Amino acid sequence: MKTLIKKMRDIVPNITIVSITHDISEAVASDKVVVMNKGKVFATGTPKEIFSQVELVKSLSLDVPQTSEIAYELSKLGFNLSTEAISIDECAKQLYDFLKG
Repeated sequence: MKTLIKKMRDIVPNITIVSITHDISEAVASDKVVVMNKGKVFATGTPKEIFSQVELVKSLSLDVPQTSEIAYELSKLGFNLSTEAISIDECAKQLYDFLKG
C-alpha cells in the first residue's frame, strides 16, 4: 500500500489520499492521522503528535511504533528520551546522543 501511495503522490503531487488502516508503518508515513474510537474522532494530528502519546494510544488498544515504545519504556526507567522519535533513524540518533552524553 505504501508503494501505491508513493506512486500516486509522484504522479499527482497535491492529491489527498484517505487510507483507513491499522498498519502502524502506513500511519507513520502519513501527513495526518485521525484516531477513531467507537465511531467518533478521538484525536487528530501528525504521526509524531499522535504516536508520542503512548499511554493514550495504548488505552485504545492500539499500537505505537516500536521506536516510540522503546523510548517510552526507557523513560519509565529514568532515561530522558522523547517518544516523538518515530523513525528508526530518529530513535537511533536519540539513543546515540543520550549514550554519548
